[in-house]
Amino acid sequence: MTFRDSLIKDPRLTLLVCFACCAAFGIVPFAAWRLWQGQVLVGLIEIVLVAGFLSALWVGWRHKHLHLVSYLAVAFITTGCILLAPMIGRVGLFWGYAILVANLLLTDRKFGFLANLVLIAFMMSFGELFATGFERLSFVVTALLVTVYAYWFAIMTDVQRERLEALATFDELTSAGNRRLMEMELNELFSRPSHAGLPHAIAVLDLDHFKSVNDRYGHHAGDKVLKRLVQLVQRTLRRQDRLYRIGGEEFVLLFPHAGRAGLEAALDRLQAYLGPRLSSPGGPVTASIGGALLEDGDEHWSTWLARADAALYESKDAGRARVCIAGTAAPTSAEGAADLLDASPPEDTITLQHAG
Repeated sequence: MTFRDSLIKDPRLTLLVCFACCAAFGIVPFAAWRLWQGQVLVGLIEIVLVAGFLSALWVGWRHKHLHLVSYLAVAFITTGCILLAPMIGRVGLFWGYAILVANLLLTDRKFGFLANLVLIAFMMSFGELFATGFERLSFVVTALLVTVYAYWFAIMTDVQRERLEALATFDELTSAGNRRLMEMELNELFSRPSHAGLPHAIAVLDLDHFKSVNDRYGHHAGDKVLKRLVQLVQRTLRRQDRLYRIGGEEFVLLFPHAGRAGLEAALDRLQAYLGPRLSSPGGPVTASIGGALLEDGDEHWSTWLARADAALYESKDAGRARVCIAGTAAPTSAEGAADLLDASPPEDTITLQHAG
């Protein structure tokens, strides 16, 4: 992944880079001026702070340790501000306010809040920074206000980001994953060495004659059927399985580390489970399902998904309300799979069998 792609996908990296750029353009000129004025120690400390931050950021991105870098960055800049404040005098107070805000944006809010309290306490102890006790009190009050405002802003930013991520990756109607999330997770699976070890399985599920439900009873009735479908399907999935809505009444199921026997059993039981429980105002609603195993020759997930989609059309052609798995002889009907249901209560979770 390029640095530009990482910037787009990781808000923490974006904030760290923004702060690094601001620090470089804001501090380096002052450091150069101090060196010119003979304040060698102060100038060198400022240059070391900027260089250290940039180096840590680069190493953190290369080795995927940005979370650790954010903690180190806060500790680094807070310590730097504490060291420089007695050297540069009252001007250090102005830099302190910038650090107070940065600490709460760059890392975990609790850690940033603690760092701010430490910074405020040390700044208070430097008597040469304040002409009177009233100035010291004014600094404490304003610094705490800045900390509270930044803390609240960080909370609201996280909440808004989570909402945006949910809208971008989950279907608003059913809360199933959407096509974007499916592509992200399948790309991640294919980016692992040897696809993180075979086998893996995928399935495409499509409701039969769903358009007639919308046409006869309205989209509100159709939406209720889709929501009910997702609820039922999710009850049959393992923790690591995934369900995505990729359009209309079409869904994709991902079964990591499931072989052929596991996939066949899971889809047959799912078909039988949905049969007596999924309905519309016009009566029962059935589903056709096509599945496929990941093969060694699959260089992209689209090939894998295409086989499952082709199997779905085979189940449609065979009369609908059936399961077809790519490479098997014949589709299985819901009636033929009914005996796979055990005597557990109707709402119990169905456990997917593992198989090689």
